Amino acid sequence: MAEGGSDVRDIYHAGLGVVLTEGKLMESYVEFGYGRNDVFVDQRPRFKVDAFLSMPGPKGVSPFAQVVIDADFGDRGDSIQSFFGLDIDIFEAWSSAPSTS
Repeated sequence: MAEGGSDVRDIYHAGLGVVLTEGKLMESYVEFGYGRNDVFVDQRPRFKVDAFLSMPGPKGVSPFAQVVIDADFGDRGDSIQSFFGLDIDIFEAWSSAPSTS
C-alpha cells in the first residue's frame, strides 16, 4: 500500500440480505453483495457474502459463528474470514450473578 502513496484503500459494496427477528436463531442473518475491493490488484467485480449465526445461550451468553467472503470466483486472490465467539449481555449476565452480601 505504500507504493500508492496512501494508507487507505476503498471497498465498495452493495448488498441485500435477511435478518431473523424472532425465534431460536434471532439476530442471525445472511447478506449477498457485489462490489469492488481496492486492496486487490486486479479490479474485477467481486461477489460478497456475510453470514452470521447466533444461538441462544444461558444467562446472557450466546455463541456465534460468522463467515465473510470477498471473491471474484476466478483464479485471482480471494478473502475468506471466519469468526467464532461469544456475545455476552453484561447486564443480563450481571443481574443473574449470585449476590455476595
